[in-house]
Amino acid sequence: MKLVTLLSSTFIFLSSCSSVYAENQNNILKSDIKEQNNISIDDLESENLMLLVIADSEVKNLPIDKADLFLKLYNYNKSREGYAVQYLNALNNNGLFENVISEAEKLNLKNDEIIREIAKAYLGLENFGMAIDTISKIINKNSLDYAFLADIGLKLRDIDMALINLKEAYNKSGSKQFAMALARLEHIYLKMSDEAINLLENHNKNYSFDFDITRYLAEIYRDSFKYNESLKLYQKLYSESEDQNIANEIIDLMTILSLKDDLIKFLKDTNSNNLLLLSLYFNKYLFEDGYKLSEKLYSETGELEYLAQNAMFEYELYQKLNKKDQTSLLNIIKKLETVVVKLNDPTFLNYVGYLMVDHNIRIKDGVKYIREALKLEPDSPYITDSLAWGEYKLGNCKEAKKHIETVVKNIGTSEPEIKEHFEKINSCK
Repeated sequence: MKLVTLLSSTFIFLSSCSSVYAENQNNILKSDIKEQNNISIDDLESENLMLLVIADSEVKNLPIDKADLFLKLYNYNKSREGYAVQYLNALNNNGLFENVISEAEKLNLKNDEIIREIAKAYLGLENFGMAIDTISKIINKNSLDYAFLADIGLKLRDIDMALINLKEAYNKSGSKQFAMALARLEHIYLKMSDEAINLLENHNKNYSFDFDITRYLAEIYRDSFKYNESLKLYQKLYSESEDQNIANEIIDLMTILSLKDDLIKFLKDTNSNNLLLLSLYFNKYLFEDGYKLSEKLYSETGELEYLAQNAMFEYELYQKLNKKDQTSLLNIIKKLETVVVKLNDPTFLNYVGYLMVDHNIRIKDGVKYIREALKLEPDSPYITDSLAWGEYKLGNCKEAKKHIETVVKNIGTSEPEIKEHFEKINSCK
């Protein structure tokens, strides 16, 4: 009989003992720990009050000797073998495994719960053979007995033993914990991903949708390169929870599957990664959408990164609309300079530097920004190209040629802008 069962039945009876408990609580429940451990049955006046002391110690996390109290309870009322079980359980919880074995022999009780505590003690002593022999004495094993044997199988690295017993544990209980443990064993240790998938899919069919089961199933699909199946499950999970970690999985999978339009829609609907959404707007040439979003985010947060993004989208719109007014261009540069003096970011440093160089606005300052960017990302061919272009604009042909040759060596001239720079710099004298 489990402690929780004893207590739940006992509390109904205890209303008649409330006056006794009230008289004794100052002397017993608030007494010194040593005094609590030396309480006798006579002092407590009743078996039920002893149970109240144990219950109170659990609620208040008092470090009393539960083993001693349960032994007193059993000696007081030997018809209740559950007290003996709880006595051995308390010894096991305290790591007194050898005591469990010797005390169980003295008690000379043969019920299944006693056998389980002895088996746990042998497991604690890492005497796996005796643990198996002991638990095998139970004729009608329950799911936890099979899980116990599966645990020993894992400790012995006997995967077949673990697999057989986990299957028995799951078949007896239908527990999702055993389903997930069995699926992990099949997926990770045995590389039997299809079997793990079938197990979890059938569990959801038989026991209805379960969040944890579905999440692990989505993980196995992803590990098995079944990205579409994984994505569908993560989308269902996100609709249930709106968990940011699940949103990140969806983002990764849509990226892997090159579903850029779907990803943009997901990011717009969920606000789960606005920086990524801005990046996608930029890559898809959706400059107006990017400009509006970055402006909104900057007004809401005041974060300089959004201001820089806003300036970059504004410039791309400026170029797209073929504007020529210097005022707009100077305002864009001003925004970016506001950012780069506070954020040491190579992307923004290079962007403002190249913009200034390309439009012949304070070229030396532009080159300075580019050099700062290159310090942060020395191997970037794109920043090196900006520096080559800046040196060209300053008339430093030798330096410009050295840098552009490095760029071409690394990434060639397939990009039109780099090809244009290479040709003009090579003609520089």
